[in-house]
Amino acid sequence: MKEMWDKKAASYPRFTGAPSEFQTRLYAKIAEFGVKFDAKSLADIGCGTGVHTLLLAGICREVTGMDISDEMLKIMLKDAAKFGVSNLTAVQSDFKNFNPNRVYDIAFSTMSPAISDEEDFEKFINLGKQRVYLWWNKPRNSNVLDMLYDEFEKRDFKAKAGLFEDYLRRKNIAFNSCVLEESKEQKRTIEEMTQNALWHLQISNFAQEESAVRKRLESIAREGFVTEKIVSSMKLLVF
Repeated sequence: MKEMWDKKAASYPRFTGAPSEFQTRLYAKIAEFGVKFDAKSLADIGCGTGVHTLLLAGICREVTGMDISDEMLKIMLKDAAKFGVSNLTAVQSDFKNFNPNRVYDIAFSTMSPAISDEEDFEKFINLGKQRVYLWWNKPRNSNVLDMLYDEFEKRDFKAKAGLFEDYLRRKNIAFNSCVLEESKEQKRTIEEMTQNALWHLQISNFAQEESAVRKRLESIAREGFVTEKIVSSMKLLVF
């Protein structure tokens, strides 16, 4: 798994210095649910390249970014230096082996597979006084990937947000939740889209021949580019 995320790091979204339109909506909803980041300590679990981590470091007193991928963390630290972020600690680890021996003001995780089962749910609950968790509400729609999944084999969907909700109910832990949606387009060269598609197929445990994927993408390309239309539905839990 680490090797897969290391491979993805170079093409993963990066912090730009300002919140995206989706982040603006996300943080407005988090604030509505009573979480204030000002002067707080925060652990970002599965932080990736720091898209959220670096933004939050500009608000929080201190931030720890944990990720399994060395390459993701290298990019995060490079961007931290670029934007003058000095209150950030990077930790290379999977979540099961992450043992900070402290409780943060806020435990935070967005769209990360790092939290995967009930043991992880409990650990995440105990990691922060307040917790913010975001995961898929339903499978992401991508005209490119859906075409490949339908043609080769459909992927499985891990409904962890719903499982986490059920776990909180069983533990009698009060929470707020909502669904957030996002639509976007990404235009890539045939080679870039081929590598992106191969990565998603592999992470879904369904490897395919590169030549077969490239040939299929060539059939929908326009002037050497493939446009991917993505519609995402995500569930936010705050407790």
